[in-house]
Amino acid sequence: MQESCFKPSDKPITVDNVVANSKLAEMAKAQHPRILATYGGEYSDPKLERMVAKVVGSLTVVSANPTQTYRITILNSPNVNAFALPGGYLYVTRGLL
Repeated sequence: MQESCFKPSDKPITVDNVVANSKLAEMAKAQHPRILATYGGEYSDPKLERMVAKVVGSLTVVSANPTQTYRITILNSPNVNAFALPGGYLYVTRGLL
């Protein structure tokens, strides 16, 4: 078996070490419009928004950083996907929901 040249970082970037006003969070904020454009914009459905917020809230309470705040965006894309950016930016596609 061939060994991969990829290995985990010795200093991974996690939500725990990125604060809301950090340089990484500012970079994530700058990417928000590009993400919206790539995924068909923001999808607005109050029922789905409440459902996702409830799940994120439940996970946040039991996380290592329960004071972390998140900006949740439902993307108007049929693709099944979810991802996060530093500083609490969470994205979930309509297709996943």
